[in-house]
Amino acid sequence: MIKFVVPRPVKKIERYYTPIDSGNKKIRKPWVRFFSIKIVWIIFIAFSLVYWSFLLLKNTLFAHQYVIKRVLYDSWNIATYDEPYLYKSINNRIKWENYYVVKLYKSRVLNDIRSQCPIVLDMSIEYSSANTVAVKLTFIPFDMIIRNQNVRFGLIGSQLLQIYTWNKITKGTNVLDLPGYLSGMNIMSGLFFRQPATWLVQQVELLYQWFPGLDHVEYLPGGERSIVYLEGKKFYINNLGDIPNQIRNYELLKKYYKDFVKLSDIDLGSLEKDKVIVKKL
Repeated sequence: MIKFVVPRPVKKIERYYTPIDSGNKKIRKPWVRFFSIKIVWIIFIAFSLVYWSFLLLKNTLFAHQYVIKRVLYDSWNIATYDEPYLYKSINNRIKWENYYVVKLYKSRVLNDIRSQCPIVLDMSIEYSSANTVAVKLTFIPFDMIIRNQNVRFGLIGSQLLQIYTWNKITKGTNVLDLPGYLSGMNIMSGLFFRQPATWLVQQVELLYQWFPGLDHVEYLPGGERSIVYLEGKKFYINNLGDIPNQIRNYELLKKYYKDFVKLSDIDLGSLEKDKVIVKKL
């Protein structure tokens, strides 16, 4: 059975409201929604950072009294190693620079100085007074001192640095003399032609160890021979040979050769392993 929907009239509902006086209504502006105490703090902190950064720069980088015009060196440094070129290089590197900039890049300054003068291990730079800093150096001990008559060179690695007679840095360091025919020769480039400097340093250390009280050791470049002067005798060492074995031969000769005290020249390294050449007074 099919039924049809019969439309019925809809009753209209009337609503009543009381109008609000527009003069008393508060209208919220859009920008108020973005107002926050956090934003105030952020702005305050930002301005504070800018202000204190300005004061910091004004009293450091832009302060006239921190421009380095005078460099003072430790008196012990001068007495230990008085090399004018070294101190001039430091002056050229830091003078007329800002103290705080130099402190910030001290490692770069130190590397530049060490590339020219490897004896410098470390360097401290401290503010002393207006436009003045105090520099203190730490030196690396020389591996050996090479003396060519009145001229001395300090050996570090394979590099030779000239040393003045009044420098105290040579104290306690082994000395190797060059023969008189090289007098006046200040260029030592061919000194380590046949063997590296490190080998020669080790050999000289052995000689000082096994010949206690020696007068001095003389080295003959090119021939790679060392002459040990001890108690009026000359001991010839072959630097390219087995030095410990040559020293054993010396000890056996001294112990068993009855005329040892009469010997003037003893060649320990020119012949075979167990043979020596001697010369009497």
